[in-house]
Amino acid sequence: MIFGAGHWLVAGMMMGVMPMMHAGIKSGTVDAPGVFTINNGGIMAFMGGMLGHMIYGIVVTLTYGAFLT
Repeated sequence: MIFGAGHWLVAGMMMGVMPMMHAGIKSGTVDAPGVFTINNGGIMAFMGGMLGHMIYGIVVTLTYGAFLT
């Protein structure tokens, strides 16, 4: 889960700088998601992103552990 939390922190922070790179956001056809996608769903997007990345961390850890044994 720590791996998932780290991944969530990095991915969430990168969503804040997405307007600098995304052509649709620059042109105004797509709304900027904001840090941790808070502009696209509020606290539900924040918590959903965290939960999804925690599950991702668990799956990666279990998969990696299965190949080690």
